[in-house]
Amino acid sequence: MKLISTYFDKNFSTNWDKIINWNLRQLKTIKKLNSILKAFNCKSVLDVAAGTGFDSICLVKKKFSVVSQDKSSEMLKKLKINASKHNVHLETVCAPWGKYNYKKKKFDAVICLGNSFVCELSKKKRKIAINEWYRLLKKKGIIIIDHRNYENIKKKIKLI
Repeated sequence: MKLISTYFDKNFSTNWDKIINWNLRQLKTIKKLNSILKAFNCKSVLDVAAGTGFDSICLVKKKFSVVSQDKSSEMLKKLKINASKHNVHLETVCAPWGKYNYKKKKFDAVICLGNSFVCELSKKKRKIAINEWYRLLKKKGIIIIDHRNYENIKKKIKLI
């Protein structure tokens, strides 16, 4: 568990935007995400693994109401810098999954993107998080979890 925590330090958050390639990701990921959210009539979104803000910023630009949550204060600092660069205001919450204290607000969608879900190694904590996300949903709300099978991808491109 300690190894995972060190991933989200200042050096990581500073370089994350280079790694994810905002321009390419915007063409592929956000277009699909936008169509899913619109298909389910979503207007309010909780981004539970906001990182440096890519998804949150793109969704605000698409006129969604977004709250950005991340357990890393360093990632949220970078998110605020990115939001300012894009002339976007984001409400942020620095809290790990299962500790979100926003009981009065409900969302149309909870998103956990960028393969962030697997960063939590504890099955028990993942269950707690999903239960919390469910409680934060409005009636007919949706949860979107991006989980890629990297082992399968690596096999296909013969890296293993």
